[in-house]
Amino acid sequence: MGRPGGHHLGRARGPGRNHQHDKDSPHGVQRLMRRAVSAFARDLLYDERRVYPVTERCPMKTPRRIVVVLAAALLFLALPAAAAEYIMELPVPKDLSIGSIGSIMRNVSAAIEKKTGIKLTVRDHEYTHLTEPVDEMLDLMKKGSVDFAMVFANEYLRYHIKEGSNALPLFTIEMFGKPYRNMCAFTRAGEMPADAAGFKGKAWGGAATRNARYILYQNGVNPKDLGAFFGKMVFLKESDIATMFDAVLSGKVDLVTMPDYQAQMTINANPKYKKLAKGFCEKYEHNWLFVYRKGVSEEDAKKLKKSFLAAHKDPDFAQFKFLLTAVQGKFVDVDAESLKRTKKIAELGIENNWYEEERKFIKTHYKE
Repeated sequence: MGRPGGHHLGRARGPGRNHQHDKDSPHGVQRLMRRAVSAFARDLLYDERRVYPVTERCPMKTPRRIVVVLAAALLFLALPAAAAEYIMELPVPKDLSIGSIGSIMRNVSAAIEKKTGIKLTVRDHEYTHLTEPVDEMLDLMKKGSVDFAMVFANEYLRYHIKEGSNALPLFTIEMFGKPYRNMCAFTRAGEMPADAAGFKGKAWGGAATRNARYILYQNGVNPKDLGAFFGKMVFLKESDIATMFDAVLSGKVDLVTMPDYQAQMTINANPKYKKLAKGFCEKYEHNWLFVYRKGVSEEDAKKLKKSFLAAHKDPDFAQFKFLLTAVQGKFVDVDAESLKRTKKIAELGIENNWYEEERKFIKTHYKE
């Protein structure tokens, strides 16, 4: 699929961030005071033990030192704790037609802070077919300016294999009962071929050429030139599934390839698309991954994960109801088997230059 662009850089200060803390901020002052008090108390106790053996404590100085240390400890406890602050980015197509998960996530940030003490600032990372959102977000995580992100699993693993990443998988979203999506072909009713070789000479529509590649590959077809295999390749924006389906029904193209969850949501919304035939469905990539930057507090990451995994039954997260109902899903743990399969698909794409082929096709045909 076409990938992300346009981003707004920002910095959030809180535990576990890579960049230097602002010494003039309230949180910075609190941190410095805590460190100073802790060091002062430690030095006092150490000094007493060094000067006076345990059996010969100075009767006059010891009580004074204890009072000072207790006073320092009380001052330390009296300082208000600084709430953890983090940045999360979500890839959002610039021309998204079905709403933004980003707006839903922003609405639940208050509930997250109330439950966990974690202040989560959520930002849309807008993209078009010409940009690479996952690469851009993972670059920002390397710089320490983004802490959490929602990424496409295939692109995440491609990036990780080629560039290395400090982003670690945290949880995912289950859709229609699965932690992964199937990749399927859709044609007009009665026109689905008996085998993948039957797609030769047909007009394919879409943007993610590697989706078509994978279906063909899994069914024993691996043409050197995809354009020569298909009779025609028509660029269609994959952020609008209804338009893709309309192109099939109208005869503009003969087939499209897409994840089954996207197709199912569109079919559920408009019964006319039930006229389409679905076939050659293959287990494909892991669903979206929510990842966190290595260096973020592990405790905070676990708190955030716990909140999301309970969101489907927590009234404080009612804002998620529409999203989770639409995909008949919930937030769940990362699925090891699906992640392993996605890694193999990413390796296959790298080995066969599917990513480069797709970028070339999009760059040639995409218009804003």
